[in-house]
Amino acid sequence: MNRFNRVILIVLDGVGVGAVEDFPFQTSSFRDVLQIEKDTKLPNLSKLGVNHYLNNNSENYKIEGYVSKCKLSSNFADSWAGHWELAGVTLDEQYSYYWEDGFQQEVIKHFEESTGLKVIGNKAFYHRNEVIYDYLQEHKDTPNSVIILTEKGLESIRTFGIYALMDKISLNEQYDICEIAANSLSRYNNIIGRIGCRPLIENVDGSIDVPHLNRKDFLMFNPPNKTLLKELSKANISTYAAGKVWAMFRGEAIKESIYTRSNDESVEALYNYMENVSSGLIFVNLNDFDAKYGHYFDTHGWAKAIELFDFQLKFVMSKMKADDLLIICSDGHGCDALYTGLHTREYSPLLIFHKNINNGRRLQKNYQLCDIAATIADNFNISYSLKGKSFLKEIFI
Repeated sequence: MNRFNRVILIVLDGVGVGAVEDFPFQTSSFRDVLQIEKDTKLPNLSKLGVNHYLNNNSENYKIEGYVSKCKLSSNFADSWAGHWELAGVTLDEQYSYYWEDGFQQEVIKHFEESTGLKVIGNKAFYHRNEVIYDYLQEHKDTPNSVIILTEKGLESIRTFGIYALMDKISLNEQYDICEIAANSLSRYNNIIGRIGCRPLIENVDGSIDVPHLNRKDFLMFNPPNKTLLKELSKANISTYAAGKVWAMFRGEAIKESIYTRSNDESVEALYNYMENVSSGLIFVNLNDFDAKYGHYFDTHGWAKAIELFDFQLKFVMSKMKADDLLIICSDGHGCDALYTGLHTREYSPLLIFHKNINNGRRLQKNYQLCDIAATIADNFNISYSLKGKSFLKEIFI
């Protein structure tokens, strides 16, 4: 079988296409937003079969790619579990834990001793804005203080979120504090995966913003010992990353990574790789659907972002060579932009394109997210003992 020389894997972070069977809310991050933002036009994604996720007589559409969906194997709904499964690693049930509270006092004590700061809050939240205002005045009144918050939910990696007003503690000082915390709390990296710098701005009307471009994560977790990326590297096949992919694996077995702060910058990085990289895996994350829009109930911004990606996709497809394979998916979860702003347990889209497809169609099987990893390994003809089953034969006809 002729194989693809380059695999382009684009992860639409938090773009789910329907709740998995055991999730209590029948949500679809993709469909729910488009039902609100009715003027959204997606001509290029439609060519790849995205209308199958909208239940609008999709069988009548002629498509140019293969379309299906895939499911995260574990019970989590976060980026680490999803990206690791895209690299062939699934998390066992022993890792599953539903976080409801703040951190143990031992952790808080270590933080205070190492930074010299007073901790206010130490609460877990569903919606940040429901709790941040409870502690804002105390933060203003207390010298050398920060607010510590973390998310509730079924998370494989827990965030130690440090919130402080930038007119009280400068942005660079906050970054320094997070560096110190990442080192001093490293002993707890089995429960804390990252220190999250979340700088605050208070607006004239008293509302609070966390500027998206000022957020920064300081990683503490240990990535999986064995991944698709490492197996590719052993076979002298390089991985090129953009967006937060580097952070998901702490750079292990990634030959080159381009730091980006937006979907646009990640797509520009993809263009760069397509222009300059002749072979290997190009692994790109577009995070704005989740971090910038979904968590903040911005359906209009979400819809404009997917429209822009659709426009950019036209150029990606035009730049593809005959021996390129394009796979578009999510990281195994959705993000409910309408009601909760929370991660949801949803199917991932699976859109596949290469220039040798004569008759696009809907694949009859639903897959696991780890099947993408197995397919990439199969394509590059490397030894593979991780999770998943290859579907390469189904898409190369």
